[in-house]
Amino acid sequence: MDIETVKNIAYAGMAATGFLLFLAGLTKITHGLFFARTPQEFVQDASNPKFNLEKSVGNKFREVVCKYVTPFFIGFLSILLIALIFFS
Repeated sequence: MDIETVKNIAYAGMAATGFLLFLAGLTKITHGLFFARTPQEFVQDASNPKFNLEKSVGNKFREVVCKYVTPFFIGFLSILLIALIFFS
């Protein structure tokens, strides 16, 4: 495996894990509600107890992503930095 392949894997890994971390950040901002609603519906649904299950699922998603995906993102970032610094 040459260094270009390692760089490409690191870029792909960072893109995938970065996207998941971005979704987790958006879920944190929306307090667990997902994004399939208009802003008016979001304001109405934010305090509606009917959506407590959706909030709990969104918050659980955020917890899992932050706990298990973040180390992979840091690992891919480290691999990419090492590849760029030492093998360029």
